[in-house]
Amino acid sequence: MFRRDDSLSAWQTGILLFVLMLANKILVLPSLLFQSVKSLSIVVFVVLFALEFFVVFLFFLLKKRYPSDNFFDLVKNRFGKSFFAFFCVGLSIFFFAKCVLLYNIVLLFLRSVMYRKGAGILFLICFLPVVNFLAFSGVKPLGRTMQIFFPLVVVVLLICAIVGCLEIKGNMLFSGVQFGTFLSNMFKYVGPFGDSIFLFIIMDKVKIKKGQWKTVFGLSIFGMFLAFSIFLIYVLTYSNTAFLHPFAIFEMLSFVKEYEGIGRLDVVPVVVVMFLTFFQLAIYLKAIIISTQSLAPKIDKKLCITVFDILFVFAVRFFVPNLSNTLWYAERIMPFLSVLPFVILPVCVMSVWRKKE
Repeated sequence: MFRRDDSLSAWQTGILLFVLMLANKILVLPSLLFQSVKSLSIVVFVVLFALEFFVVFLFFLLKKRYPSDNFFDLVKNRFGKSFFAFFCVGLSIFFFAKCVLLYNIVLLFLRSVMYRKGAGILFLICFLPVVNFLAFSGVKPLGRTMQIFFPLVVVVLLICAIVGCLEIKGNMLFSGVQFGTFLSNMFKYVGPFGDSIFLFIIMDKVKIKKGQWKTVFGLSIFGMFLAFSIFLIYVLTYSNTAFLHPFAIFEMLSFVKEYEGIGRLDVVPVVVVMFLTFFQLAIYLKAIIISTQSLAPKIDKKLCITVFDILFVFAVRFFVPNLSNTLWYAERIMPFLSVLPFVILPVCVMSVWRKKE
C-alpha cells in the first residue's frame, strides 16, 4: 500500500525555524527587557539568540552523524527507558507551557488593540479548531502551509520595520547595570527562547540534501535578524516610554492611522501576529503529540488533542487568566523549563554524538 511521505524539505525546515524564531519575541518581550536592564537589553537579546542558534547548530551536528535516525530512539538506547520517559514528559510539559504563554500574550494583545470586550471563550473557539487541524495533519502539510504564507509574513514584517524606522527620532540613553542584575534578568526572560528543540522531535522527518544546510541556517538567521530589528527599532523609538507601549510590533505602526486614503495601517501587524500564532501553536501541539506517542505509541492522536484542549482551556481560563498572572508565569516558571533545551538537550546530544564510533 502506498504511504505518503511525511517529511520536510530544507526550505520547509528553514521556514519552520523562521516562524519559531519570532515566537513570543515581537510583542511584550522588548518592553519587559528594556524596563529591566535598559540599554543592556540589546546584549541580553543577542546572547539569548546566540543560545537559540547553538541549539540549531547541535541539530546540524547530530543530523550529519545520524541522517535517518529518530532522536527519541537515540536517547532511549543511550540513556535507558527511565530517562527516556522523563525526557518525553519534559518535552510535553515544556511545549504545553509554551502554548499557554503564547496564547495569553496574543489574547492580551488582541483585546488591547481590537476586541477590548471580547469574551475569552470566543478566542478559544477561533484558535483551537485551526490549531488542532494543523497539528493533526502531518508534518509535511504543516510545512507546506507555512511555505505558502511565508512571503506574506515576510513582506508584512518588512513593512512594519521600514515604517518603524521612519519614526526613530530620539536617542537611547545608556545606563549602567550591575552584572548580577544583568544575569538574573537574562535568566528571567529566557522562557521565550528554546523553541528550536522542535527540530530534534522531528529529526527523522527532516530531509536535507548536501549543500542545502545553508538554506536552513540562512532562514533561521533571517528570522533572528527580523526579530532583533523589530526589537531595536522599538527600543530606539520608545526607549523612555517603553512601559506605556507594551506591544512592540504594533506600536511601531500605531502612530500611522491612515495613509493616502487606503485605510488604517496599524491593523497590518495584527494580521501577521495572527498568522504566526496559528503556526506557532500548531508546532507546539505537534511537538506534544509526537513526544506523547513516542513514549506511549498506542495513544491515538485524537486522544492527545482532546486531552490537550481540555488542559489548555483550564490553564488559560483559570491558571493564568490575566496580565499579572501571565507575567509571573513567564518570569518565574518558564525559565526553569528552559533548562530542557539549553542544558539537558546539549548534554544528551553530545553524549549521543560521541557514542558512535
